[in-house]
Amino acid sequence: MKAPGRRCAPSTGCGPAASTASPISATEYRTEVRDNPLCWLPKEVDNSNGGQVWITSDHFGPLSRQMLHTSYGTSTLFQVLKEEVGGQMQGGVVPLLKFDTGVCRARFYPERNALFLTGLRGCKPTPPRTPAFIAFATPAKRPMSLSA
Repeated sequence: MKAPGRRCAPSTGCGPAASTASPISATEYRTEVRDNPLCWLPKEVDNSNGGQVWITSDHFGPLSRQMLHTSYGTSTLFQVLKEEVGGQMQGGVVPLLKFDTGVCRARFYPERNALFLTGLRGCKPTPPRTPAFIAFATPAKRPMSLSA
């Protein structure tokens, strides 16, 4: 395990090629406090994540400058709603679209102002479906905000 912030060259004794150096213990770099996640997703909401993507454009309707989350397991595209309360970030997800395929990758291309999604057969309990390549232009208006 490579230590955070530590560069690892074969001659320094922290990589697998080092034979004379003492091994690095994972507990040596354990921290007392870890960062909290933005939100936890129950298995019923997303049993196998596909990943996240930021919409980096100001011209993508209500999803401009927002984070999206894809679910391979439930074949769903979610918007990630986020806010800061008392110095702590918190959030949740809202389903935007349901697909006939497990969405495994998402990429946003600002020069085309388009979101591209790829999907495979899906994950249990989703029944096997057809793989897909999906493209979106600027979406329709829809209110997207979260407030505590």
